[in-house]
Amino acid sequence: MTLQQNVAFTNYWTGYSVDLNNLNAVQNMDITNVNVQASLAGNGAGVYSLRCYMRNGTGVGFEGNAAGWTLAGEIQANITAGFPTVLLYDIPVTWTIPAGGTAGVYIVANNGAGTGVRVVATINNAPTQDANLQIDNAPGRWVNGLFAGVAFPAENPRPQMRVSYSLQNPTKLEQIAGPLPGSEFCKDQSPYTIIYRVTDGFNNTATCSFTIAVAEYSNPVATLVCNDFVYVSLDADCTEELNADQILEGGPYGCYDDYIVQLDKTPPYGNGPWVPGILGPQDIGKTYAVQVIDPDTGNKCWGNLKVEDKLPPVLVCTDKIVACNSLADPAELPVPVVKSGKANFAINDGPNVINIPVGPGATINDVNVVFQTNHTWVGDISATLTSPAGTQISLFGQPGAGGCTGDGMDVVFDDEATLTQAQFLATCGNNPAIAGTYQPANPLSAFDGESTGGTWVLSVTDGVGGDVGPVSFAQINIQGTSESPGFPNDLAINVNVFQTGNQTYLVTAGSGSPTVENCSDVTLSYQDAVIAQNCQTTGLTKKVNRKWTAIDASGNTKTCVQVLSFIAPTLDDVTNPPNYDGVNNPAISCTGSYPTPDVLEGLGLQGYPYVFDEPDGCTIGWTYDDAVIEVCDGTYKVRRQWVIIDWCTGGSLEVNQIIKVLDDQGPSISCPANLTISTDPFTCCAQYNLPDVIISDNCSRINNISGMIIGIDPFTFDTIGMFPIGGTLTSFPGNNLWNPDTLGAFGVTPCLPEGTHTVVYMAEDDCGNTSTCTFRLTVRDFVPPVAACDEHTTVAIGIDDPYDCYEPADGCDGAGVTWVKATTFDDGSYDNCNNIKMTIRRMPEADGTYSDCIDGLNSINGHPPCDDFFPDFPTEFERAISEGDSIKFYCCEVGTSQTVVLRIYQLDAFGNFSIGPDGTPIFNECMIEVEVQDKIKPACVSPANVTVERELSTRASGLTAKLLS
Repeated sequence: MTLQQNVAFTNYWTGYSVDLNNLNAVQNMDITNVNVQASLAGNGAGVYSLRCYMRNGTGVGFEGNAAGWTLAGEIQANITAGFPTVLLYDIPVTWTIPAGGTAGVYIVANNGAGTGVRVVATINNAPTQDANLQIDNAPGRWVNGLFAGVAFPAENPRPQMRVSYSLQNPTKLEQIAGPLPGSEFCKDQSPYTIIYRVTDGFNNTATCSFTIAVAEYSNPVATLVCNDFVYVSLDADCTEELNADQILEGGPYGCYDDYIVQLDKTPPYGNGPWVPGILGPQDIGKTYAVQVIDPDTGNKCWGNLKVEDKLPPVLVCTDKIVACNSLADPAELPVPVVKSGKANFAINDGPNVINIPVGPGATINDVNVVFQTNHTWVGDISATLTSPAGTQISLFGQPGAGGCTGDGMDVVFDDEATLTQAQFLATCGNNPAIAGTYQPANPLSAFDGESTGGTWVLSVTDGVGGDVGPVSFAQINIQGTSESPGFPNDLAINVNVFQTGNQTYLVTAGSGSPTVENCSDVTLSYQDAVIAQNCQTTGLTKKVNRKWTAIDASGNTKTCVQVLSFIAPTLDDVTNPPNYDGVNNPAISCTGSYPTPDVLEGLGLQGYPYVFDEPDGCTIGWTYDDAVIEVCDGTYKVRRQWVIIDWCTGGSLEVNQIIKVLDDQGPSISCPANLTISTDPFTCCAQYNLPDVIISDNCSRINNISGMIIGIDPFTFDTIGMFPIGGTLTSFPGNNLWNPDTLGAFGVTPCLPEGTHTVVYMAEDDCGNTSTCTFRLTVRDFVPPVAACDEHTTVAIGIDDPYDCYEPADGCDGAGVTWVKATTFDDGSYDNCNNIKMTIRRMPEADGTYSDCIDGLNSINGHPPCDDFFPDFPTEFERAISEGDSIKFYCCEVGTSQTVVLRIYQLDAFGNFSIGPDGTPIFNECMIEVEVQDKIKPACVSPANVTVERELSTRASGLTAKLLS
């Protein structure tokens, strides 16, 4: 709805303020357009700004208060008619006046500067109104600048304007019963009752109704006549339920829906079985028998039909804008891509329009916006962002309701930010007044799904003059999915369209939006026609008319043409090669080749300028020169100066790229394996000529070497000293002098005590990088002790041991034994550096046996009882031949000489056996001839006294003696 107020041209100024009154007490009112009249005021024709500010509530008293108004809309008007001729201009606005409420309107031309164009009004206090809206000019005021004051406050101007509006709850008509328009009306459900209800803005309602009756044909014939042969073409959904009207001829008949249509699909046709008359894709090209039956009379007729698909596929092409260096392959699979655009600009008084080009070729998934400015009093400014598709969102509007007096902003707007827009508006620090990542006023997700390519428009408005932001920057960062030219009907490769050959594809039946073909699979192919373009006039490098052709299984063909516009890049679309200087990006390792652009690309880095994310500039070319600055053997810097030329416009730019080739790795040392050496038997420490090693470096020559031995106490593990060692760089036989390697000789160690010491080799290259390697040098005493024995020794047998299992035999009725300590046989054994331990054992004969005496000892028992069947350990035999700190001699050895072995073991500081390199204890031994003697005198023990009695016998033979105890 529109309310127009016409006035004759009698006066003008740079702007005016007026109130709009919503006369509807129950419905909100949306203002969608304000039309104003403007005239040139003596200056030349041109483009001038017309702006409309609004506020809820009267505008009276707020004409000079910028914070009390919100910019509802603005246009750039091309005003060509001279003064005093006037023209009408529409300013689209978005504003809602509450039910029964008032809104102030503030119209200003050319930012209120008053130098070129004026808005038109006359002095007339009579309001204009309709049933809903009143243009109330009574409180109107002339303004002589943007919120700059009121001119002639008593005149109350009546403006020439037209206001378009709509009520949020307009009168509504709705059908509440009966079939909807376009429905099928059947005789069997007849009659139908249709009911409508109307509701006005005050929620008052009324209804009306009517009926529809469906009548059958009058006087139908009872005899049925079928067409002999009927062609049936399936519809777009490739199904058909046959109706008697398609088969019967003549008539008049009754309602065709009352007849039964059946098919015979089984050869020979005509004798059944008869099935319902429903056709689908599987029936295309088939000929069937058909019959129609009147269920009321039983009458029938017969005929034949052939099923056909005469409808061509549906093919819809969508034109695309693609990057000039795109392969334009419709089957290209989407991948994640990043697009961005940036601009440096100044914020001046009034609106500022900043164009930010972003490359094509991606569908938007997420947008973030960087906004930086040194503008003073940031409460004055607001910003909107418009995509190439025309979608507009507000980033922010006048922080602190215009009251943020701080300077500068450094903000990222991100839908996923933790800080909200309300927090942004409430933030006002100092230089920058607002910094951080915030949610925008409107979600940036409004851009999701759109294409990136084109010019994005950032509109920054400075609501109050007098301060500017000369140093301002904006960047649009887009996460997206790459988009190819794609297929008609939104087909997706490898989902419902599959490549079968060069530029030839198969589309599965029922696929696409809209559906390409329901009856069969479709062969889809394309041919390209290239049309060269003048990039200076069209902004394109070429156009490609891609003609798509779809052919279904019935031979039906459909074509469409997709226009691909290959957009020409500008210098703003160039992504300069980044620095690899160890600051912005990591430096390049010296181990590779010289860092040409191709070498950098081979490392997965950007080596060339990129246009639309590719190292192919289309109409943009480049060349470069390198200046190399040496630092040390393996480190140098390259200043690569690129000259980039836009062949389309002739523009050019120069870009410096810094590449640092860095040797930050120390030399490689072929570290020796851990070593174990023995002490000198006289000094009890060890000096060792350390191993020479090959030292190499990928980039630099070796500068110097040195080393250190860290002495470790083997018992406390404390460091006992740090022993520096020198080093000499030398060569070696067969050394390739072109390679930066050499032989490092570290010389002889100081005399090191026993222990496991750490040897550290260090090498430094020409760039000051050092490397170390460590190995362990273990010093052990592997020198066996000196064994000194008595050559001949005599041992005397002692008395019997009642606790052993050596028993009397063979003239040794006493079973005497004796034990002799190993030290008895020592004649001054020693070890210069460590303690010793002595053991003694019998020496076996050459065949491994011992004397008959020893071999005959009890080999089962070693202590009484000596005749049981339970083995003891040790047995008497084992005891006799075992090594120990003493040895046992037996009576059965008396009169023989036995060879025994005295073994001298080296002990460590803990009293344990020292172990040699072969893993066995370190020892020495000597042999002694032992003569075994029996020096014990015999012992005679007389029996006890006895008493003898005599008694007389009566016998004649004499006396008989009787021993009495």
